[in-house]
Amino acid sequence: MKVTWKRIVFGVIVSGLFIYLTIRGLDWEQVFEHLKTLNPLWFGLTVFFTFVAMYLRGVRWAMLLSPYKKIPSLYLFSIELVGYMVNYLLPGKLGEVVKSYVAGEERDISKGVVFGTVVVERILDLAFILLLGVFLPTELKARVPVVKKISIGALILLFVVLGGILIMHQFREKLTQKDYRGWIGKVMLSLEKFSHGLDVIGSPSVLLRAFIVTALVWFFTFLQLYVLMPGMGIRPDMALSLFAMFLFTLGITIPSSPGDIGPFHYFITIALVSGGIQKDLAFAYAVVYHLSQFITVVPSGILIFLTKGLSWKEVK
Repeated sequence: MKVTWKRIVFGVIVSGLFIYLTIRGLDWEQVFEHLKTLNPLWFGLTVFFTFVAMYLRGVRWAMLLSPYKKIPSLYLFSIELVGYMVNYLLPGKLGEVVKSYVAGEERDISKGVVFGTVVVERILDLAFILLLGVFLPTELKARVPVVKKISIGALILLFVVLGGILIMHQFREKLTQKDYRGWIGKVMLSLEKFSHGLDVIGSPSVLLRAFIVTALVWFFTFLQLYVLMPGMGIRPDMALSLFAMFLFTLGITIPSSPGDIGPFHYFITIALVSGGIQKDLAFAYAVVYHLSQFITVVPSGILIFLTKGLSWKEVK
């Protein structure tokens, strides 16, 4: 789970670039004035919906692991928090690897299988977000013309992702059945273990239920963005909230510094600005939303991390 200095430097450079693109031209006096108007009630509701979405992620993970072992959703919810905490504090987006390691160790299940189900989680998230991109509200397409092109791009990418997964699932046995030696053998052995986590693709009922929960995860993520709008003095806008969720979710896949600082703020800001929100207010909104995510997962993730007796040495 080592992260090279090159990756760290690259992430810092990417974050720096997006921070520059986000903050240039801002009136900082206005930004701070907008931050002062934050309504703590709406902010608290945003944090609550974040916890709900995280719990549902634990429910979904339990479903994906159910063909291999029954694991309580509440336990996996706690491991999800640890994973997100790692992503917010350490470079390299190691949270997925860390949560796979912890769950595999504590529940005595192959880490390759666990990580395979984590990959399926990400595939479900990506598929849902791309599907959202295809069906973004017509009213938004009229307000923001570029959304039409984004919807077409999302549709193409959705077919590419789903097609690639199906091909990988279909031909994985041919890739792993040969007797490879040396480092290639080790790689293929790891691939074989990992591929078992994709067996859930062959369980339509499990996959369907997991996709329904995925829809609920993103519904509560949408609610986070939606209820924070009046909390920052913005008129609640369902279409704009969906567009912001779509953009920032794809945007934070770009490798950057811990916590996705830079891309997170940039894509939420440009989404709101494209919908007619003043840039100073849009940026203040992005800062507050990022803070809501941070205070949800980091303190609770650290507490769980410590109570489990884990160490940073193990994570590294």
